Amino acid sequence: MGGQAGGPNTAGGHPGESHGADSAPSVELNDALARLIADVERELGAELGDLDRAGKQRAVRLLRERGAFGLRKSVSSVADALGVTRFTVYNYLNREAD
Repeated sequence: MGGQAGGPNTAGGHPGESHGADSAPSVELNDALARLIADVERELGAELGDLDRAGKQRAVRLLRERGAFGLRKSVSSVADALGVTRFTVYNYLNREAD
């Protein structure tokens, strides 16, 4: 049985898919952001998307205080969780800065 099946990309992925050290930090950061979001949801007693506007603003403030927005692509992920646009998340962040 020769051929491609035993080739160098047999780490459970597809050819061309990276499983090296470059992918691990990204996964860890995504996990870290997911944990921060879950913590805030527990603290506020609801999923972020179910909160009213004031609750969403509070969630963004809590996430900022916990360093969530220092993580790569965090604004997009938080916007998705909140059910708002990235623009809205930036507006909430700017209000906190004022």
